[in-house]
Amino acid sequence: MASRSGKGQPGAGLSVGRDMLIEVTCNLLKTTQPATITRALVARETGVDPSLIRYYFRNRSVLLAAAASRMAERYGQMIEQANVRSDGSPVSLLRERIRALIDLLATYPYFHRLLTEEIMPSAEPEAVEMFRQMTERGTLSYDAILSAGIEQGVFDANINRTMLFTAIIGMSEFYMPGLRVMAEAEGDIGPEAETRAAYTEFVCN
Repeated sequence: MASRSGKGQPGAGLSVGRDMLIEVTCNLLKTTQPATITRALVARETGVDPSLIRYYFRNRSVLLAAAASRMAERYGQMIEQANVRSDGSPVSLLRERIRALIDLLATYPYFHRLLTEEIMPSAEPEAVEMFRQMTERGTLSYDAILSAGIEQGVFDANINRTMLFTAIIGMSEFYMPGLRVMAEAEGDIGPEAETRAAYTEFVCN
């Protein structure tokens, strides 16, 4: 079956569209540094001509912005599930939100490198808007949780909300590369799932 553009040729008899190209890019970002992801690499992994990617996304930056948006959507779904798990209190909501972020970054270790190295420096409207929306949603959510916690007397009223938001991102982002640091320091850190749970609890505390 020919592709929608008439230029790219789907591999393995599959019709390759925009959604599949985004999904392949997301899967590559589980193991591949953002800087090394090119149109040619995505095309090779998908079995299509690189011109098909240009047809759907104009250029590499727009493709990466679409992949970042897809991962951000998945984080949003994870937060929704986390909210259900929580007991509804500000402390529980904040803990579950942190847990969801660390779980996301364990699945996509290069997500924040994608943001800092590709999305933030980009002038493409899709990248600018993606980063604006993600930051806005995150800061507003933290503000709501912290405001409720301050009102209940469980959080420090003087806490810098933006700095807390940023610091939690940093600690969560370093979890995957930090595994090697912990293994070097401790020798044996045990199963990854147990280490992730312990690290998450540490960050939450």
